[in-house]
Amino acid sequence: MGLDRNSIPDTYLCEKCEPRKVDRHKAKALQIRKKEEMTGAQSKKQERSRSRSGQSRTNKKVKVNSEGAEAEIKLRRRSKSKSGNTSTADEEEQDAWVIHRNLKEWIDNFEEAVTNQYTPEVQLLAGVMRVDNELVSEQLQAQLCKVAEVSKTQRCLVSAQHIKKEQVIVEYKGRFLTLSQFHGQHPVFRSRVFPFVLFHKPHEDEEGICVDAREYGNIARFIRRSCTPNAEVRHVILNGLLHLYIFSRKDIKKEQEITIPFDFASDD
Repeated sequence: MGLDRNSIPDTYLCEKCEPRKVDRHKAKALQIRKKEEMTGAQSKKQERSRSRSGQSRTNKKVKVNSEGAEAEIKLRRRSKSKSGNTSTADEEEQDAWVIHRNLKEWIDNFEEAVTNQYTPEVQLLAGVMRVDNELVSEQLQAQLCKVAEVSKTQRCLVSAQHIKKEQVIVEYKGRFLTLSQFHGQHPVFRSRVFPFVLFHKPHEDEEGICVDAREYGNIARFIRRSCTPNAEVRHVILNGLLHLYIFSRKDIKKEQEITIPFDFASDD
């Protein structure tokens, strides 16, 4: 209306009494820009709303699936409890389900064991254990074995070179526990063979021990069991500490799989 801070008239008329000139093209461009800004803001708001809605549906779906799995497990347990009969087949089925769920994680993600970890009970047991020490440190000069892939969920241990009979191949490293300690910490496991856990009973009248290498171990953890093994586990005491080594029972050719006898997790 021609007003300015430095020159304010004594009297002036409003736009209705004295309409000002309007640039139609400029006004139209201003309206179009304003409309685009409003449309863009509304689209972003709708997009954020859809994103929140989709995330909410995903969270609900995950929660439902998780609750469904837990409900299925509880239902199976209640069914067994009502029947009063938990058969060996049922126990093995549950063990298989737990192992299958964690197997991929155990294969790919584990900490490389430089030294063994012992519980106080195992250290006391080593002090009274009867053992014939062998000179194994001098024999372990070269890498005699390596890991080979059998399938996506299976690995094995094979010889990296020709191995003679009665030769030490590799030390089995990990967390050493007594058999009773392992069962106390992992009551869900009932089967006799566990992935990446080695069970060993030095003598019939001595308590069994195990090496848990599921999360902390070395390449020996990939060794498999066989009815016709070409190697075996022997215990050795070095500087007052218990060690388990894999020894060859016979000559093993290069690239041949190294296997040990089945070990059992019970005292019977």
